[in-house]
Amino acid sequence: MEHIDFLCNEDRDPRADFTQTLLDVLGNEGTIFIYTTYEKRILRELAEQLPQYADDLNLLHSRFVDLCAIIKDYYYNPAFHGSFSLKYVLPAIVPEMGYKNMAIQEGGMASLEYLRMIDPKTTAADKAEIRNNLLAYCGQDTLAMVKIRKVLLEKCRISPED
Repeated sequence: MEHIDFLCNEDRDPRADFTQTLLDVLGNEGTIFIYTTYEKRILRELAEQLPQYADDLNLLHSRFVDLCAIIKDYYYNPAFHGSFSLKYVLPAIVPEMGYKNMAIQEGGMASLEYLRMIDPKTTAADKAEIRNNLLAYCGQDTLAMVKIRKVLLEKCRISPED
C-alpha cells in the first residue's frame, strides 16, 4: 500500500496541477473508495472549471464505491451515536484509529489551516507544522478507507484480496 498526497504550499490556483496528479495516480482502472459523495461533487466542479480534464474526471465516477452508503444500508454500531460521520464510524469500526488526538480533526478545520498555511504572514515554522498536520489528517482519512473496507470484508467473510 502506498499513500500519495498533493498539497500546494503556495497561494496560487492548484487545481490543474492537482487534477493532473490525481489522474496520473488513479490511472484508468480499479475501484476508488470514497466516504460520502464529497469527492464526486469536487470532481464534478473540477470538470466544470477545467474542461480540458472533464472527460477524464467524469470517467472516474463509475469507479467510485461509497463506503458510507454501504455502512448506512447494511451496518450499524451504537458507538456511531446516531451519526454516520467518518469521525464517529472510524473509531467504532476500527477502535485503534480516530481523530481525537490529531491536531486537525475534521475537514472544516483542515480548510482553515490550509488557508493559514498559504498566508504570507504565517511563519515558515508554522507553515511546516501546518503542512505536517494536514498531511497527517489526509493520511488518516486515506488509511481509514483501507481499514473500514477491510473490516467490512471480514464481517462478510470475504478476503480483502478478492
